[in-house]
Amino acid sequence: MTEPSPPDIYSGTSQALEFPKISFRRMAQLVWKTWPFMRPMLKHIIVLLLVGSLQTIIFAGSLFIAGDIFTNKVLVGEKVQPFQAWAMGLDESYVKEELGPGTDDQAEEPDDVESEQSGGLLATIAALAGIEPIEDEDEDEEDEEGEEGEVEEGDAQANKLTEEQRKVVRDRMIVLLIFLCLLGAVMYGVVLPYYGRWVWHNVNQNLRVAMIERAEHLSLRYHSNTRVGDAIFRVYQDSGVIINLLEEGIIGPVVTIYNLVLGLIFIAFFDPLVALTCILILVPVVLLVYLFTPRIRRRSLVNRRAYSDLTSRLQESFSALKVVKVNRAESQILDRFNTDSERALDAALALRLEMVLLGVLVAFVGGAAWLGLEYVMVKWVIEDRETYLGAMVVAFIGFTVWNLGAFHTANSRVEDTAEATRMLTGVWARLQDLFIALERAFFLLDLKPEVADSDNPRDFPES
Repeated sequence: MTEPSPPDIYSGTSQALEFPKISFRRMAQLVWKTWPFMRPMLKHIIVLLLVGSLQTIIFAGSLFIAGDIFTNKVLVGEKVQPFQAWAMGLDESYVKEELGPGTDDQAEEPDDVESEQSGGLLATIAALAGIEPIEDEDEDEEDEEGEEGEVEEGDAQANKLTEEQRKVVRDRMIVLLIFLCLLGAVMYGVVLPYYGRWVWHNVNQNLRVAMIERAEHLSLRYHSNTRVGDAIFRVYQDSGVIINLLEEGIIGPVVTIYNLVLGLIFIAFFDPLVALTCILILVPVVLLVYLFTPRIRRRSLVNRRAYSDLTSRLQESFSALKVVKVNRAESQILDRFNTDSERALDAALALRLEMVLLGVLVAFVGGAAWLGLEYVMVKWVIEDRETYLGAMVVAFIGFTVWNLGAFHTANSRVEDTAEATRMLTGVWARLQDLFIALERAFFLLDLKPEVADSDNPRDFPES
């Protein structure tokens, strides 16, 4: 790219509203252009990605298991699963006893054989003596019903926690949650944010240094025909979005989509129909995003050009401050500054209004779907319906049927899925502004100086 002669569509002095075409291919090209500035910090970026993924898994799994422990174990009194007992340091008396397949049949076979043998022997003796056997069916039925009731009651009591055990489970759960919260507060509230800011600002500094070096090698003709404030705004504001590119353009969408998929998997555990409904809700959301994307791009470019003009106005006013005072032109300079600042504020407000409107519409669609699914799940709780995969993961959680705990857990997952969808649309809206800024930043890097040093320069003649 050679140095353009003003006016240019990216120049701060140009008022022509020609917008760059930002397709998915162009977005990928802009992301690839950031690679040379990200490469020195690649190891640190990988560490941030791994720690962020681990955080999501631990947080979602802890809430899922804690909900089961509180609702089904502490409140109802069911015995805990083996994994839960291991995590809280409980002995085997707290663990639900699981009989293997065929155990009941094997245990009942000896009794049946003995009863058949004893019945046949008594019948033979009575026939030889000419005595009819005495039938006591009513007593036998009462005895059998009493024995069955005692067995069922005994089994129910065997799979229930005592009052003292429920208190122990409650206390252990609270202690474990407090420990995890303190560990998360230190790691993800102090250490990780500071480490992340250090990584991103190093990447941003690499881009700024490259932009300033390129600006220093451009010809005087370029600098005489462009506003200095525009270059300042590109270096210190447009280049700053490379931090947001990593966080919101790459990591943000990946983490949000990961949370969305993870939430759908948890929802499918309860019932695939609920997960399918959540997926179908994405259709109107995608349509809204398609309609709002060009509007947001247009507002973003107008906003950044307005702030570039304001920065140029400030730089020019301070550079010519002595001339302004000598000619008593303070009022004219102030009027121009007020006009530029109002235009910049209006453009920023219009951009944010477009983003807010998109977010409100997406939240309305997600909220309506959430209320409908909540009604359906309450109906399943009343019917005591079985969950889809409850028996397959019974060693970890106890949601085999739709109960109060299953409803609260599934309902929170649906709510989180709706929130993740809204966040993803917000990330997409901010990405439009981000890529407009990257277009402006890399425009300066793509310029080639008119005068370049030769690779093999000749010696200057001595005379």
